[in-house]
Amino acid sequence: MKATLLLQRDHEELLSLFARYKGDGQDEAAQFVRIRQEIEVHSRVEDQLLSELQSNASPAATELANRAATQLHAVGVLLEEMKQLPPDSPQFAPKMHLLMGEVDEHIRFVENQIFEEVRQTLSQYRIEELGLEMEQHRLFMKAA
Repeated sequence: MKATLLLQRDHEELLSLFARYKGDGQDEAAQFVRIRQEIEVHSRVEDQLLSELQSNASPAATELANRAATQLHAVGVLLEEMKQLPPDSPQFAPKMHLLMGEVDEHIRFVENQIFEEVRQTLSQYRIEELGLEMEQHRLFMKAA
């Protein structure tokens, strides 16, 4: 599977989890754990693509990859803050909405700009090969 398709599939899963999140007190903790785990695994897998882009690309592509990495870092910081809060905390719901917005913005950036740069920079063979590597990494992390 191509790296871009693997990440796109992850993006769809994350958006689906956000759509199912109700914030009504019912299973909020379990829903957050699932969302957090998906984001953490996805971020590590996506880092592989960003690293590949940074090492094989122009300064403009490196700048795009750095911007995406910065977005992922911000999401990670927000997740760490949320891990410290009980779901019934008055701070939790606003942070969840912020998280949803940050992730949505990141997804749009990656799919509209990073994927295009990947297609222009890497060979189709390397995109496929990288996708297989990313899929193996993803399976390993989920099994751990």
